[in-house]
Amino acid sequence: NNLFKQSLKMITKQVDDIDHLVNEFSSFARMPSPKLKIINLNEVIFDYIKPMISSFPNVILKLDSIKKNALIMGDEKQIRQACGNLVKNSFENISLNKIKNGEISIYFEVKNNFAIVTINDNGTGIEQSLISKITEPYYTTKKGGTGLGLAITKKIIEDHNGTILIKSSEKIKQTSIILKFPLIKKTELLKW
Repeated sequence: NNLFKQSLKMITKQVDDIDHLVNEFSSFARMPSPKLKIINLNEVIFDYIKPMISSFPNVILKLDSIKKNALIMGDEKQIRQACGNLVKNSFENISLNKIKNGEISIYFEVKNNFAIVTINDNGTGIEQSLISKITEPYYTTKKGGTGLGLAITKKIIEDHNGTILIKSSEKIKQTSIILKFPLIKKTELLKW
């Protein structure tokens, strides 16, 4: 009877896990195409991340000031999702590995016709051999992870004609994620 209960519990847990995976998969498969409008990339990220500062215990979250000219064609909801995902990953890495003086910094830059967002953290760093794999669907290093968070983030950025670059070092225990989005051209601004 006890064995039956244990088996039932295990099966139920497996079904829950599969259900979670199916939900994640279908949300990845039907990622809506972005609803583009003129947005200030920095403002969207700043307004989304600022309230989170107090909800990250034991981690210092530093946020750069907004650059007025970081205008892109973007989908606010998707940009929030992508950045939120990256900040959450940094926070989880710092928390799970009990990093002392954990810090996440977000910097904004506008140069060479791009709005650039850099997210730095002083977590464990990422092994060089994994950097190219971690944005692939279903690849995960997290226990219980689906491997879709970073894949969705990458897809959102690419759907905005942007790029994501991950630089990391296990030696100096630091990761930088650099997002680049093309600025609106003056001719596009006139259309609006």
